[in-house]
Amino acid sequence: MDYIKKNLKPYMQEILAIEDKNARSAMLASKTFEIAKKFLEDIVETSWMGENSKLVILGGIMINVDGPGQDLFQPIMFEKRTKDG
Repeated sequence: MDYIKKNLKPYMQEILAIEDKNARSAMLASKTFEIAKKFLEDIVETSWMGENSKLVILGGIMINVDGPGQDLFQPIMFEKRTKDG
């Protein structure tokens, strides 16, 4: 959590300046996703993979909804990687 807080700090003035609560929440979720994606990119290693190995990465944002509806998942990234890229 400290990693996310530290990396969100440069964006907080911009996020807090947004008056619309929903737009502010959307911007916060978007920036948090970008930070998490960069972290993932920094740690993903494909050198362990065999010739036919594949790594699938699915990432997105959970959207909490009010009322009787179910929460939603907004996919943003869906990638298949191999040892060669």
